[in-house]
Amino acid sequence: SFSIGASGALTQVSSFSDLSTVPLALVVDPSGKYLYVANTGSSNITGYTISSGVLTVLSSSPFGGISSPSSIAVDPNGKYLLVGSQSSGGIAVYRLDPSNGTLSSAATYSSGSSTTSIVITN
Repeated sequence: SFSIGASGALTQVSSFSDLSTVPLALVVDPSGKYLYVANTGSSNITGYTISSGVLTVLSSSPFGGISSPSSIAVDPNGKYLLVGSQSSGGIAVYRLDPSNGTLSSAATYSSGSSTTSIVITN
């Protein structure tokens, strides 16, 4: 993670590694407490807490349930995380626990073709 200076210069705040591969999309929840990354190569979602710009992998992470995730979005209320699949053409919906960032499967939908982006509107 990096901080952005007034001139646009990046300064590294923290570094880490995890077992997820080929991160393709990311989203921060509306509270700004959690970051979720769609990892196409490892077919999972990695969740992180954000504290003073420092990222820490959630102890319950990574979250499975969708192959080759390629897009990710959180609803404006921060209750649901939606993830599109590049390979199966489906969309997985997860419940987002605002107290600890944990995701649990809520539903899956088949779109029949690759889901490359997701937009949520009110």
